[in-house]
Amino acid sequence: VSGNVSNVKIDSFLVNGQDRYDVHGIGTIAARNSGKIVNCVVSNSNIAGPTSNSCGGICGINDGIIQNCTAQNVTAKTSGYSNGEASAGGITGRNRGSIISCSAENINTAGWKAGGITGFNESNGQCVMCEATGIIKVNVEAYSGSYEGAIAGYNEGTISSCSTTSGLKLAGSGSGIVA
Repeated sequence: VSGNVSNVKIDSFLVNGQDRYDVHGIGTIAARNSGKIVNCVVSNSNIAGPTSNSCGGICGINDGIIQNCTAQNVTAKTSGYSNGEASAGGITGRNRGSIISCSAENINTAGWKAGGITGFNESNGQCVMCEATGIIKVNVEAYSGSYEGAIAGYNEGTISSCSTTSGLKLAGSGSGIVA
């Protein structure tokens, strides 16, 4: 998506990505977002991808803005190590843009970097006023250096004014800012 997507509701959807080695995203609304996704809801859905893919309830890779979106009862799973590229999150697998006022409820994620909102919040990524509630089940691949968190599995960017009721740390690890 390079334009705008708004007010989309998706329920009971299955996305099963193909095996690719060029780090593509897999998501319910978009594989990759460089535009703006606003006021969208994905519920009761399953997003799965193989090695080197980033999987998310809303989109696989976010380079744009995701705002006021919700993922409910979503499973996002990617497998394989592949230099740490496999990441999964309730909203997006990898975040290089802005995630603002989004929520994830009853999320099940699995990957090398896995989180309730995003698996990997990169250095220029920001998660602002997001929340992860209900049961947030995060499973990381059994490799050294795997990361899990309620908001971000691994954070190099900024997490600000976010909250969780899941009992997990907001960010699993990383050098980014958690405020």
